[in-house]
Amino acid sequence: MSETRKSKSAWEITQSVILLLTPVLVAVMGYFFNRSLTQIESQIANVSAMQPFMEMIADEDITTSKMGAYAIYMLKKDDDPQIAAQMILAPGKQHLMDVLVDIGTRDTAIKNVVNRVLENLDLNPGDSTQLSHLSDI
Repeated sequence: MSETRKSKSAWEITQSVILLLTPVLVAVMGYFFNRSLTQIESQIANVSAMQPFMEMIADEDITTSKMGAYAIYMLKKDDDPQIAAQMILAPGKQHLMDVLVDIGTRDTAIKNVVNRVLENLDLNPGDSTQLSHLSDI
């Protein structure tokens, strides 16, 4: 009996390759899914951490409102300072605008962001004096 070796067909080779690559593809897809899920969880945690400070900003007491504004700035200054500035200005209170001007004066790294956010505001005629303070920053 002579044994002849059969060559593998293209289909058998393709099946073997797919069989070998499947665990690799599953692992890569799992890694990226896990990474995106971790990022989403981190963003949710950041929003949850800011909720008490957003409530403080909306408080009628000016001191409490200012403390909330400074806390939001500290939480978001490294991550996204423009969002921090916009969040501080969201309630539209004059004393919060004063907080932003103060932050721009103290932190030169955020000075341009504060200027940009304040310049893009739709200001009432009485608020133009506040923008004149920006040239001092």
